[in-house]
Amino acid sequence: MLLEIQSKIDEKIHSYEDGSKEKSFLQKFKNSLSSISNATQLISQLLKLAKDFGLNIEDILKIFK
Repeated sequence: MLLEIQSKIDEKIHSYEDGSKEKSFLQKFKNSLSSISNATQLISQLLKLAKDFGLNIEDILKIFK
């Protein structure tokens, strides 16, 4: 599951400009994947980072669409 998410991030990250909140979010999320060991941690980290970068649920859905 984590490898699929990492692949999706790699696919999407180039769609955003350097310095954008979306690209910064994806970079930080990708870097945190190695410390995630279960689905609860994954969701928690995703939501925490989204909040930190000022992204809402619609933004996250658009990123991973």
